[in-house]
Amino acid sequence: MQNTNVTRRNAIRTGGLAALVAGLMGTAGTAPTSAAAEAPAPDLVAVLCAEPTPVADAEFSEWVAVWTEEHADVKHKYDAAHDALAAFVPADRRFELVGKLSDLAGDLAALSVSRDRELLFRHLPGLAPMLRLVWEHAAMTRLGDELGCGGGHCQDGVEGP
Repeated sequence: MQNTNVTRRNAIRTGGLAALVAGLMGTAGTAPTSAAAEAPAPDLVAVLCAEPTPVADAEFSEWVAVWTEEHADVKHKYDAAHDALAAFVPADRRFELVGKLSDLAGDLAALSVSRDRELLFRHLPGLAPMLRLVWEHAAMTRLGDELGCGGGHCQDGVEGP
């Protein structure tokens, strides 16, 4: 008996990803009508690179609002902890020790994010080049400019509010 399990990696390698996308779009497994038989199959690249929809934009805006509040709260707590720690360190060593601790905490967070990013790319090797470009675009977006899509770095014509 032949193994009929379709893995993500196998789908990407064999072109079965288009079938998976068609299934997700609800266009797979239906009997073609005469109009459907004449209609072109969904273009995988077009599906993957489609402009954000108003619903997706609204959901992203809601997510950004929640994220902004959480970021401000964590930043406030960080600043308070940093100041409390600095109060215990002699002034002549404060920058060296407290600043170094802060820098290293940031480095650890950045390394954790880069690990997660590379795991994502590894699991989607066929999309990795495109994901890397999108990741770079997102990284260029300044804090507070999320809805403006990078202050002119966007190539899709999306304008901020």
